Amino acid sequence: MRDKLLQYPKVALGLKHPPLTESNCPEIARIVELESSLRHSLIHPTPQSSLRDPAIHREQIYLLVSMSEAAELCDLALDLVVRISDALSGMFGDVNKLWLQRRDETGYFPPDVFR
Repeated sequence: MRDKLLQYPKVALGLKHPPLTESNCPEIARIVELESSLRHSLIHPTPQSSLRDPAIHREQIYLLVSMSEAAELCDLALDLVVRISDALSGMFGDVNKLWLQRRDETGYFPPDVFR
């Protein structure tokens, strides 16, 4: 996933280097961190202890994902879509006007998101 996040904008813009990286885009850094922890716990189960919490086994991580972590990951993904769209200077349309909707003040997405 990290490579795709770095390479797709680079290819779309025809650049030699990615315009967004972990060093200039905190959304990528955090998404990659969360994805790595969750993905490895699901795809590569092992009886080893988790780096996140040595008291639990790595494959148990996905059971312990909190609602706030899920919300953070969702918000980061939306923020990253905007950052990528901005980096591409709207080449593929303005995501904020076309389809991107954020959670409202209650923490939920508006009902029309699911239509």
